[in-house]
Amino acid sequence: MSETTDNLDDIWMQPVPSSLGAAVQAVPHIQVIDDIAPLDDQFGVEAPRTVPDALQEPLFGRTELTEAGIAEGDASGSPSLGTFAVLDAARVQNLLEVLSTSGLEYACLFKGDAAQELRDVAPWIVKLEEGNRFVRHLFTQSDAPWAMWDHAPGIYIRSRDGLEDIRAHLRKFVKVRDEAGAWFYLRLYDPRIMRAFLRGAPTFGHRILARPSPWSNLTVITCFGARAEIARPAKEFQADTGPIQLGSEEKAVFRHLTFEARADALMGKLDKGNAVSTSRDPDVRTAQKTAIVNALHRMHSYGFQQSLQQERWGVWELFYGAEFERTDQTLSRICDTHAMPSGERFAAFQQRLEELYS
Repeated sequence: MSETTDNLDDIWMQPVPSSLGAAVQAVPHIQVIDDIAPLDDQFGVEAPRTVPDALQEPLFGRTELTEAGIAEGDASGSPSLGTFAVLDAARVQNLLEVLSTSGLEYACLFKGDAAQELRDVAPWIVKLEEGNRFVRHLFTQSDAPWAMWDHAPGIYIRSRDGLEDIRAHLRKFVKVRDEAGAWFYLRLYDPRIMRAFLRGAPTFGHRILARPSPWSNLTVITCFGARAEIARPAKEFQADTGPIQLGSEEKAVFRHLTFEARADALMGKLDKGNAVSTSRDPDVRTAQKTAIVNALHRMHSYGFQQSLQQERWGVWELFYGAEFERTDQTLSRICDTHAMPSGERFAAFQQRLEELYS
């Protein structure tokens, strides 16, 4: 990813964060399924399940053609609805070796030298079949090395198109430009990142989901933890065939993902230290992480964008309370004054904090 003042590429260098979570207007149609129980080892089960019960219909149900689809031709001759996964080889142990004996159709999302050189960390698209053992392992949670649920290995897609058509479509989003011509690599096969784009950048999300005739629109399913989200294009949204470009909406998603990653990293450090305590209670930890992320967004608006500055601010947010910078006129003035370089302003901010709390 290209270098920017926001250090947006940090998201690819750190553990992948959770999704944005906040709904915005005009998002694709999104169905949420909570409390999903992954499969166990199912040892000794005569007819083992392929996927959790809650995901059976979304992943392998027989969805009827829409009226528009029927109008385009004879429904009886239309291709059946297929199920695909785009998996990250970096998250699945020996993915290529396992796929080679799976009996499933698969291909690398990359081409040429990149497909060969990066094969062990590249995204791979796989056509899934119900009853297949590899597919079952994708949705199994256990200590066995082949169980993949906890690794959140990829995203799932439903479409009436074949693997090669879907692969060609997804390749358009592997590397895209912004308005200034800078190139960005997108890891949309990470379910957390795909979910963030579908919710936080709806126009871009529709570019992924809505496809011009004669191709089939995509349904994208992201699942990790105990939650799945099923995204479909809004009926009123027309497929866009113009150049794919990242704008302010997409960069805001990058920024939020970066801030969540930094919040996760900071809380990991705090867990090992004693200066500021972080809770073990999941609900409290979520609230603490949210507070840090909100603080980083405020910092960005003040012009404080260096990672070390943001780390210190995150600690202060937990220690002094939400929006602590607005409790003192001097601190507030420093935040709102952009005449000085950010480094000098941050030093003045830190000095004022020491005066107040020493």
